[in-house]
Amino acid sequence: MTLEGYTFSYPSVARFMVALGESGSIRNIDLATSQRETVADSDVLKFRITGDLVGLPSVTSRQAAPSRTEAFP
Repeated sequence: MTLEGYTFSYPSVARFMVALGESGSIRNIDLATSQRETVADSDVLKFRITGDLVGLPSVTSRQAAPSRTEAFP
């Protein structure tokens, strides 16, 4: 999978990458590209992160989702 975004600093990208890894849903996280740009007169950092999604368990039944009133009584 690939995530692209903008931020103001490299440390914020690093924190985001750590949080992705700690989520347990993504492995092999890598900062593929990063470059400084100017957007609306602000200096920003454009980045692209790649990683592998961890397999989700297969669904064994096709039960309908609860209605809004059932989910939020």
